[in-house]
Amino acid sequence: MEGRLQVQEGIGKYQVQQASLDGIALPASVMEMVVSTLGRQQDPPFDLSEPFPMPYGISTVDVQPGQLTIETG
Repeated sequence: MEGRLQVQEGIGKYQVQQASLDGIALPASVMEMVVSTLGRQQDPPFDLSEPFPMPYGISTVDVQPGQLTIETG
C-alpha cells in the first residue's frame, strides 16, 4: 500500500494512493475501507481516513526524496 500523509498544524490525514496484494492491484477505495475497519477495532479506535491529531506534538511532516523533516511544537 502506498499513500500520502498530509500534516498541517498538528492534524494528520492519510490517503491511500495505490495498493496491491501478491502483485495484484487493488482499488484504493477497498484498501481505505480495510484500513478504516481495522482501525475502528483498535483501543482507542482510530480511522486513518479521517483527520487525526498527530502524536508527540508533531506539527508538520515534510517528505522529500532521501529526506524526512518532522517539526514539533
